[in-house]
Order: sequence, then C-alpha cells, then structure tokens
Amino acid sequence: YSTFAYVSEARRMGLTVLPPDVNRAGIRWQGYGNALRVGLLSVTDIGTATQQWIVECRKDAPYRSLADFLKRVRPEEPEARRLIHAGAFDALHPQENRAALMWQLAAWQQQRCERSQPPDLFGGQMAAATPKPLLPPDNTLDRMRREYKALGFLCDRHPMLLFKEQLFKYGVVKAVDLKKFSGRRVRVAGLLVTGKVVNTKHGDPMEFLTFEDET
Repeated sequence: YSTFAYVSEARRMGLTVLPPDVNRAGIRWQGYGNALRVGLLSVTDIGTATQQWIVECRKDAPYRSLADFLKRVRPEEPEARRLIHAGAFDALHPQENRAALMWQLAAWQQQRCERSQPPDLFGGQMAAATPKPLLPPDNTLDRMRREYKALGFLCDRHPMLLFKEQLFKYGVVKAVDLKKFSGRRVRVAGLLVTGKVVNTKHGDPMEFLTFEDET
C-alpha cells in the first residue's frame, strides 16, 4: 500500500498524524501514544544524507528558526522548499505563513549566490538585504495542494477534499451513501489505494483496483 493508504487508515483508527518537524521528527515515523509523527523520509526530494544531517545538527541545540536551520544544515534549495511546504517549520514560526518562509528561503539563496561571486575589483559592496514585504495569508487550498505534493498525503484531512468543488459539479456519490443507490447507475470518485493483476481462466490479465474517498 502507499503511505497515503496507511495515513488514511491511521486517522480512521482515531490516531493523530503530526506533520514532519525539523526539531522533533526522526528519519523514520515515530509513535507517541495516540499520535504518529511523520518521518523525514516521507518528504519528497530530501536526500538520505540531508535527512541524517538534519538530525545530527540538532543534537547540540534545537533549531531556533528557519534562518538558523539554513545556516547550519545548508540544504539544497529544492529540499528546503519541500520541507517548508510539508510543514516542517510551522512549529518554529507559528505566526508566519508559509509564503513568508518561502520569501526567507529566496533571500537566503540570493545572499548565498552573491557570496559565491568573485570580489568586485572596483570595491563595490554586496547589495543590502531587501526588507520582507507584507504578504497575504496563505490560500488554504493552495497550501494543502503544495503539502500533498511534498508528502503524497495530508496529515490532518483526506486529500479528496482538494477536489471537493470540482466533484460537486459532477454529482458524485460518496462511498458511504452507495447503499441508497442499489440498482442504479452512479458516478463515484476516489483515490487509488492499491491494485492487483490476476489472470482469467483464459489467461488474459485482469486488474482489481481499490479506491477510497473521505467517507
């Protein structure tokens, strides 16, 4: 099964799925009573070496901020971007939206590039850091979509909610309500959970697919 299927089942069992956290998450998933903490290995595009270095660098002291993390870990920009979208810095910056964190990452990357440039023969100085602009609040749907792309699932809700508006237009029937439509043709929607290919008695391949929706 995909990780998404296990996360979905865990929530059905009453467990709380906590997002990855640069100060609390291990490389693998960890359980605490009725909660599960997503491991760093589940964040897409994060190399094994970076996962190990994140854990190693915090042994002496926890990360204080995104800037502190970038200074100590020095991840590749796509890795830091995925961690932001996955919610790994939310606990460090509870008052900041993720757009603001992305701005900080871009500013850090720009300064990093400027430091790598050869010295100016005419004595020019490095450009001063641009003040952070006033950014609008995160769009909830866009935030969830980026989180889903970074993890392959949503920690606190079923990813079918990402398609709620589109599915409403098509009159989709929820799985929990199928018994009300016995003998009728209906339209359903779900995410693929697993599949299995078998051969018929004539030797033809046939695939069984399992889907689920939020019900």
